[in-house]
Amino acid sequence: MNVEASFAANIKEDIFRVSLMGTRGGADSKPLAVWTEDCGVLLDAVPHYVPVTNFYAAEIDGFYKAVEEDTEVPVKPEESVNVLKIIEGIYESSRQGKEILL
Repeated sequence: MNVEASFAANIKEDIFRVSLMGTRGGADSKPLAVWTEDCGVLLDAVPHYVPVTNFYAAEIDGFYKAVEEDTEVPVKPEESVNVLKIIEGIYESSRQGKEILL
């Protein structure tokens, strides 16, 4: 996996955008769009409506529900560990000035 991240850029105006590129598809956050390929044809999906969700509140609610009902938590601990490894890799890459393999 190759992750490129930047918190600042020398550009005309501030923008916040996330682009994901993979071997089986890609996505952009602004405007929200998803691309994939099927039978050699490039396909795109552009949602016409995306409900607004408070993801922090939803995660906390899911955690409380899992504790109360003794079920699996919405975010598994190993998923959180993987995210932390990626973030630490970004910082290490910045310190060393080179690609870091995770």
